Amino acid sequence: MTQTMSVHGPTGIADLLERALLLVDDGTYEQGRLLAEFGLWASHERADYAASLDAFERALAIANSLQDPFLELRVHSNATPVHDFNLQPDARLESGLKAIRLAGELDDPVSVDAHFHVGFKYLKRGDVASARFHAEMAVPLAERTKNVFHWTSAMSLNAGVSSVTGDWDSAREFIIKGLERSPTEFRMLGHLLHIELMVGNFDRAIELVRILEGAAHRSLGALALGALFSAPFTITDKFIEANRQTIQSDSIEPLTKHYGLIGLGMVAIARQDSALASEVYGNPNFDRTGGGGGLGGLWLVPVVASLAGLRDEAIARFEAQNVFLRDAGFKPSLALSLAFNAEMLLENEARSESASRASAHAGSGEREKAIELQDEALAITRELGMRPLTERIVARREILRA
Repeated sequence: MTQTMSVHGPTGIADLLERALLLVDDGTYEQGRLLAEFGLWASHERADYAASLDAFERALAIANSLQDPFLELRVHSNATPVHDFNLQPDARLESGLKAIRLAGELDDPVSVDAHFHVGFKYLKRGDVASARFHAEMAVPLAERTKNVFHWTSAMSLNAGVSSVTGDWDSAREFIIKGLERSPTEFRMLGHLLHIELMVGNFDRAIELVRILEGAAHRSLGALALGALFSAPFTITDKFIEANRQTIQSDSIEPLTKHYGLIGLGMVAIARQDSALASEVYGNPNFDRTGGGGGLGGLWLVPVVASLAGLRDEAIARFEAQNVFLRDAGFKPSLALSLAFNAEMLLENEARSESASRASAHAGSGEREKAIELQDEALAITRELGMRPLTERIVARREILRA
């Protein structure tokens, strides 16, 4: 059975696997193989993580009793994306590394997916070198499997490594290679949409949004990001409602819900909607560590916290996040984080001056800090050609001067 990265709602495979399990004997290879697949689909179709863990545990016991490393490999290979979609990064890394080790020993190229998940896990740790290693390892394995999904997974990881560091040209090359074999692959299109927004190619971004309309939990965030950059986008109620349905569904996994919450968080920022920001920030599926979801949303968490009125928490998260992004070399996300951090400080300064007109220097410390952050952000945006964010920062600086 072919794995999939995203299944929204029931498709019937989990039901078929349950029926098949009634037809096999306990402790057999057939039972172990079916349990390994049921563990994958119980999560993807039903969002039943507990059932998945139980199935994987039983399948591993059978693999150990039969001393079958191929079955063990299948279990860990299927468990890796399940842990990912249930926002369990440590378990994801553990299963992924086991799958990669076993696949190497058995000379089995099925570990492409494990390299994909492990690589993105390392990226979210800020370890670009390790992520790039797994990205490079995934390419020849994907060629061996002749599986289009494996190929786009390998290209997606490579594009992600390039994109988070601001290497737009390299990222585009990998995206093009992915789209050549799968022209509507949403991960490839999502990567490309993010890049076009970062550099201000809004006409192309509009085309991509139309193509991605069916993946509303991803495209809404892009629409809202475009709105922040004054792109000619319209955030329709249809996209917002689609995200709400995703978040409220009982058959959709936490990671997909997190993507939907990122989209709503972007809308909250674009509309300066504090109530929506509070709703997003308080949702248990919103990964406030920044470790889940797309890497393009790493800067989002403290901005939503600030808009929700949690200013002390926002300041602490901004400070920690800026250090992490700077050390990791994630320049685009760092520029966004610095820019919105500066905006928050300037808003605080404006409130301080309104509350204390008697002091001529009210909030001046925050103003100076904000200018420093803007200077650092502008150096990055001009280096990487991030025209929309450059214009946003300059516009706010003009307001400050006025």
